[in-house]
Amino acid sequence: MEALRRARQQLLSLPLRHGRICTGRTPWSKAHSSWLCGQTFEHPAHQIVLAEFRHAIEEAEVRLKRLWGLRCDAGRLWIPAILGSKHI
Repeated sequence: MEALRRARQQLLSLPLRHGRICTGRTPWSKAHSSWLCGQTFEHPAHQIVLAEFRHAIEEAEVRLKRLWGLRCDAGRLWIPAILGSKHI
């Protein structure tokens, strides 16, 4: 969760450092995400950084979903072991 928060903060900071402000859009809504994806920079290094920040968010979201799924699976496996099969 912390990795996702940090990655999002880094991505939001890049346009701000270049004087670009997304107004009238709720953060992380579809419109806001489209605005972020539409940002282009003259310097190739800035484009690379933008792509890396977006990739970091995607990786963090995938990891969070995977860990959440493992947590749910583990709960289903551990509860019978803790309570005993007669309680289920």
